[in-house]
Amino acid sequence: MSSCGAVGSVRARYLVFFQYLGTDFNGVAAVRGNHRAVGVQNFLEEAAKRLNSVEPVRFTISSRTDAGVHALSNAAHLDIHRRSGLSPYSPEVVAQALNTHLKHRAIRCLDVAAMQEAAQHLLGTHDFSAFQSAGSPATNTVRTLQRVSVSSGPASPFVLPQESSPCWKMDGPETEFNLKVVLVSFKQCLTEEGEVLLDHYIASWKGLVRFLNSLGAVFSFISKDVVSKLQIMEHLRNSPQYEHYTSLQSMVAYEVGNKLVDIDRRSRSRYPNSGCRTVLRLHRALHWLRLFLEGLHTSPEDARTSTLCSDAYNATLAAYHSWIIRQAVTVAFCALPTRKVFLEAMNVGSSEQAVEMLGEALPFIEHVYDISQKLYAEHSLLDLP
Repeated sequence: MSSCGAVGSVRARYLVFFQYLGTDFNGVAAVRGNHRAVGVQNFLEEAAKRLNSVEPVRFTISSRTDAGVHALSNAAHLDIHRRSGLSPYSPEVVAQALNTHLKHRAIRCLDVAAMQEAAQHLLGTHDFSAFQSAGSPATNTVRTLQRVSVSSGPASPFVLPQESSPCWKMDGPETEFNLKVVLVSFKQCLTEEGEVLLDHYIASWKGLVRFLNSLGAVFSFISKDVVSKLQIMEHLRNSPQYEHYTSLQSMVAYEVGNKLVDIDRRSRSRYPNSGCRTVLRLHRALHWLRLFLEGLHTSPEDARTSTLCSDAYNATLAAYHSWIIRQAVTVAFCALPTRKVFLEAMNVGSSEQAVEMLGEALPFIEHVYDISQKLYAEHSLLDLP
């Protein structure tokens, strides 16, 4: 908080998180002087006028989206100037005020009861080829769905960090897993010769994504990025060069040998979706998760998960994120549940059983991580742009 701007006014800065359907917008950034196009920021700043700031409120948004693109959790900061003698608004008041004046633009919640009834028609064995994207390499589109349920969630377009963001969610059998199964699956990544098999590596990461998503929107900044990287790797595994992407070692040998990696940071990126660069991003995320889970394993019962997660993040991923993302992530971590609740969310029994499980299963992640780290270091790939 500081005094600046209009004479005698007091400025307070707020970090906010918001979500939107981008169908009717020209992206998230404000559009000035064009009445035919409008950005999400235009509506945010229009709503902020009701806060009676001495100076116009402007939103500085952490990232941009294109026209028609949706967002579950974007972040921005704004400054509110109040007249001298008036206390700054609390974060709760700011969020409530903005929500009130954005109701006409709130995410359209769905009829949960109707969706629950309709979802039952998906039960059983069906051919889902109609849902297959053009050019998909999948040869079998028949799947069996054993259970499906639809439940509602908070639908506020402007959320506090502790609020979850989906307007609705659909659960299926694949959400019924425990973390031990996921962690132990990393054991299958390794051959007797110490090679990291990419198919098993991808499958193991998919399990971790399900675990992260089960913890709420606070980890979406990681899980969304991981999903995009897994899609790149699956594309490479189904490309004409698939035999070179059987293992991490064969991939590195192929791409480095054929100069398909952007090793020179000074040159313009020619291979932004190379396998080496993509797996490096997954490798860094695995380092963060490994340190965080190790912290849960070794910490006392009264340890704060927000501190454990922040320490792991600062030691790994923070170096690769912008300042505004680091601040948003730090605030979001404050909404994490207690250590006991977190351990029980692993679905392996009591918190004590979860701690025991982590001691047994974490070495499998560590082994895969250490082999990958050594391979990348040997080929000077740890700092790929």
